[in-house]
Amino acid sequence: MNLPLLPQAYATGWLVAAPIGPVNLEIIRRSLTRRLLCGLLVGLGATCVDASYLIVFTTGFGHVLTTYPSLSRGLYLLGGALLTWIGIGALREALRYLQRGMEEAHRIESAEMTRWARFAESLPGHFLLGIAMTATNPMTLAFWSSLALNFAELPMAQRFLASGLVWLGAFSWVLTLMALLAFARRWVGARLYALVTSAGGLCLLYFGLRFLWRGVMGG
Repeated sequence: MNLPLLPQAYATGWLVAAPIGPVNLEIIRRSLTRRLLCGLLVGLGATCVDASYLIVFTTGFGHVLTTYPSLSRGLYLLGGALLTWIGIGALREALRYLQRGMEEAHRIESAEMTRWARFAESLPGHFLLGIAMTATNPMTLAFWSSLALNFAELPMAQRFLASGLVWLGAFSWVLTLMALLAFARRWVGARLYALVTSAGGLCLLYFGLRFLWRGVMGG
């Protein structure tokens, strides 16, 4: 067993999950404006994709994902559309918080939800959102396609073990973030909710438009 690579797999999971990007922004926003469990499920979905990508690339199937430029372009367009949609929704949500306060805004939002919106706000919807945001992020794909080379020489059983450790490392970051957010919720009022939501929405909109532009321009 290649023991040095196993701690490296755990550390890799932690490091890939820690930088503030679209997924972490959405975890923070949903944890503060909804329930901690909602943010946790977004993180769980995202970490499952990270571990799955490591398996895909170390077992030799990853070349299919990186060989065809049209696939990369499609991911930019899909990921960009998803992030743009979430970002616009976050900005509209922040405006409602400022105008009506948290409780009234949530009451009106719940009354006006479509069936699709209700599913998106359900617990399975949050988990699937984490999957979708990570799986359609071309940067995640490029990261794992290069990093998986470090684990490609391991026996198959150890590749699965490394994948599990990557997931454990990434999810331990999510749990750390959730602990910080659980403490922060005590001090957050309606205006700060609106500020966090609008800041997250603007960042997501930036990533979304950037991805869309790269998709239109060919990756």
